[in-house]
Amino acid sequence: MAMFKGRIIFHGPFFKRIFRMKRFTGMHFCTEPAKDFSSVLLKNRGHIDVFGEDSVKFLQGLLTNDVNLFHCDSLMTSIFAMMLNTKGRVLYDLILYKQKQETPGFLIECDLQAVGSILKTFKPYKLRSKVSFSDVTDKFNSWAVVDEGAIAGLKRTGQDDVILVEDPRIVSLGARLVLPKSKGAAEYFSNVKEISDEAVYDRHRVRLGVAEGVQDIEPGTPLPLEYNIAELHGVSFQKGCYVGQELTARTYHTGVIRKRLAPIKLKQTSNKEQFLIDKGTAIKTTSGKRAGKLISVYGDLGLGLMRIDVVNSADGLIIASTDGSEVGVTVDWPTWWNLE
Repeated sequence: MAMFKGRIIFHGPFFKRIFRMKRFTGMHFCTEPAKDFSSVLLKNRGHIDVFGEDSVKFLQGLLTNDVNLFHCDSLMTSIFAMMLNTKGRVLYDLILYKQKQETPGFLIECDLQAVGSILKTFKPYKLRSKVSFSDVTDKFNSWAVVDEGAIAGLKRTGQDDVILVEDPRIVSLGARLVLPKSKGAAEYFSNVKEISDEAVYDRHRVRLGVAEGVQDIEPGTPLPLEYNIAELHGVSFQKGCYVGQELTARTYHTGVIRKRLAPIKLKQTSNKEQFLIDKGTAIKTTSGKRAGKLISVYGDLGLGLMRIDVVNSADGLIIASTDGSEVGVTVDWPTWWNLE
């Protein structure tokens, strides 16, 4: 090896052999196979197009999250939000995506059963605003990529009429795809495995403790903070007024939230493959004290609205099935929200 005008010059048979090996092998030593990402078609999701000069202002006054910030920040690709009634109770949960156009516009993803009700709720607030909204469910399908790392790991085939974003709620949920109705995920990405069974996604999010749609969120009943809206990045406490804000803001600033929606697991006490338990059934401690109530069931998994102090001090939890038998319940507080 010699130095010439500040450059290192390699010579000799040893270095020639090294460089020849690098040229032939390309120095690729990783043999791990490429990962296929599981993408689940969500047949129970609908879509609403909100378009017009006043669309930002219109949604800013109706949703819990900061739509103005979302519109102005080019790095934000989607947000999670809720619509509340005037009493501060949750009506619907939504995911907003940006539309690629000069005039402000958004694509709203929501529960399919809620599309008509949301449009009906929008109408009284329109007044003379320059905004239009319509049901475009027949144009789009939503897909959930239930594996982390999809944004960086998915390999595009070249088509660009696709929305691909990290799930705006928590990273563990994976990513969200919105595609034209007639297209499948495999047409856009070479390393996806399409799954038509929505139960795969439902069990994934329920295991994490995330409610979604009217099956988990009964319109007009839940309080947003009890359903972990802050930890799911679905509310702004810095924005201006919106419908239902007063109770949410007051509860947040007092710092007292005694009940939380949490993932539960039903313990098998027999050979039953499915538990028959009514929604709203009380979950009690083994000593008979009420600890919460059942919100929804997905096989042996479910969501429960639980009293934090009671659960933490209980020796065990039980719930009654429709046939009168007792089923054991365990609660696993999610790691993505803080009880302190």
